[in-house]
Amino acid sequence: MVATAEPFVLHIRTEQDAWDALQGVLDRTLDYKNCILDFDGADWLSAHFTYSGRNFDQSITPTVMRGLIEYQNGFYRTAALLLKSDDRITRLSDLEKESLELVFRVGKGSSDLQAKAEGQAKELGNKLIEKMNQKQVFVAVLLAIVLYFGSGPVLHYMDNQVEERRIESSERLEARRIEESEKGRDLEAQEKARLLDIIQGLVAEGGDKAKIVKRAIKASPIASDVADHNRQATDEILRNSGDADSVTIQGIKVDRETINSITKSTRAKSVKLVFSGLFLVVGVDSNDADSYDVRLEEVGGEGRNFIAQLEDPLVGSRYQRAISTAEWNHKPVTVHIVARKVGENIRDAKIVKAYAPRKARKKKT
Repeated sequence: MVATAEPFVLHIRTEQDAWDALQGVLDRTLDYKNCILDFDGADWLSAHFTYSGRNFDQSITPTVMRGLIEYQNGFYRTAALLLKSDDRITRLSDLEKESLELVFRVGKGSSDLQAKAEGQAKELGNKLIEKMNQKQVFVAVLLAIVLYFGSGPVLHYMDNQVEERRIESSERLEARRIEESEKGRDLEAQEKARLLDIIQGLVAEGGDKAKIVKRAIKASPIASDVADHNRQATDEILRNSGDADSVTIQGIKVDRETINSITKSTRAKSVKLVFSGLFLVVGVDSNDADSYDVRLEEVGGEGRNFIAQLEDPLVGSRYQRAISTAEWNHKPVTVHIVARKVGENIRDAKIVKAYAPRKARKKKT
């Protein structure tokens, strides 16, 4: 009889404890299967927003309230995803929604709103204790904690903005330049460069946290959905900030000019995709022990080109062999993909299955 390791309690007393735990499970230095998260005394857990400006003095506007409501709904969707494997808010009971509700209190001076969330974190941890021996659930819970109640939301949101700006620059800017005057092009280029510098500066302030978020998204499809909900919730806070001079989200300040530059662009909706097809493997890169980045070009079909992750290669060795063989032989491989479509771009693609195309059976004469 093989002895199993005794469960141990991991105390999450500070935000850094949560980030360390998330990095530990991604680095495989933390045994998540025998780990119980304890949030007792974690008074750092909160949803904290500060609105500064002439009309903000211990008061909030209906517009700001709309943003707070959408932030709450984002957290509800995340909780429903984790608890029910379905992100519809209606899957939560009234009692569950009550226990997960964020109660904001308004501070003095500027409109400083804070909702303590230690109880909400405990609620998730206690109800998910049976599922926490699954890596993707463990990662998703920790990611939800640091994104909604730590310093992660602005870092993740801004990091996503950097990628969107790069996509826009490479795919859309040329078309716009044809229609605009030389002066207009210069002003637009200057504005985009200024905005990109500001966004990258905000991300850089977080050190390696944005990188940890990216790794978590790659390691867990559930975490990827959690990150989507949080990004959209953060977007609602910024878009519904009214005439505030600045908004501080979880300790990170975003000024009005930056908010206007970000929110005036058309919001790109995220749509979940599940599809399969014949693809050529044009390259394989491995940046960490948990996954491979596979560059795919579709044969026929819609002619889609994108990078997809093949996760946990040791577990999916059969699929890894199919990918490797296709790359070596320069022959197509059948691939099943789960991804997101943002605008016209495929994002966060993951390989679910990969195998050599089945040969058509010859008809009997």
